[in-house]
Amino acid sequence: MDFLADEGKNRFIRDAMEDFPWLDLDGLMVRPAVFHQLTVTEARKQVWHNHPYWEWTLVRQGTNAYVEKESGVAQLRATGETFCMPAGTLHAWEPRQLPLVLDGFLLEVFPLTVGGATLLETLRASVGRAGFTLAVPGAVDLFGELDRELRERKRYAARRIRTLATDFLLRLFRAALPGESTPAPRETGNPSRL
Repeated sequence: MDFLADEGKNRFIRDAMEDFPWLDLDGLMVRPAVFHQLTVTEARKQVWHNHPYWEWTLVRQGTNAYVEKESGVAQLRATGETFCMPAGTLHAWEPRQLPLVLDGFLLEVFPLTVGGATLLETLRASVGRAGFTLAVPGAVDLFGELDRELRERKRYAARRIRTLATDFLLRLFRAALPGESTPAPRETGNPSRL
């Protein structure tokens, strides 16, 4: 199993995401916990796993198969396609065409209000009906911009990365909830302190 990663870039990403503000979408609190970039160069099979975060991943190169345990159906994602897995969902993945390059976010998402809980359930149902895919308009370009900022590693890059991540979150929710009026986000502090 061979994973290629630029540790300097990954540290910079972690630092940029560390103090990312919570976005309040009318009672649904959202923020990226992790922005990940992964390159896989050898065939391997992932073990069944889940995590406490929502996962949204873009296949930048190659082809990947995702399997949600309950359905057992492998769903292929090729270059430019996405995968979205709600928190707590048991799943696995396996590269089908190498090299496989994945970019994505692990998102902390939780409701603070009844309206936020309803919005979260609507999102979960929408993603499940769509076969755990969720295309975000402009995502390929947005991740390209994130890459450029990360390569530059200039002083303003961490703020720019946060701006791009906020843009991504808004696009994600608009794509997930068509016909819904996605509220304008409000940045907040740590919700546990509200």
